Amino acid sequence: AFTHPNFTPDLTLWFDVSPHVAAQRLAAGRAESDRFEREQTAFFERVRAGYASVEASAPGRVKRVDGEAAQEAVARDVARHVEALL
Repeated sequence: AFTHPNFTPDLTLWFDVSPHVAAQRLAAGRAESDRFEREQTAFFERVRAGYASVEASAPGRVKRVDGEAAQEAVARDVARHVEALL
């Protein structure tokens, strides 16, 4: 709201991944994590709960994508949400 007043996106995709899986992926793909990635699990659980709250408050605009699914399933889910908008 501060950066773009009176602007709401038509679609927001939330790629939902549990903190545990996210940590595993970060550890496998990067030698050094940044300050944000070094936060404790409780922080990421709060962030995830915040996204779930936003989704619940705007179910027509915010769509959850299971980020732990196979890449093909994630791609199909994204395509389905975008096609529904178009």
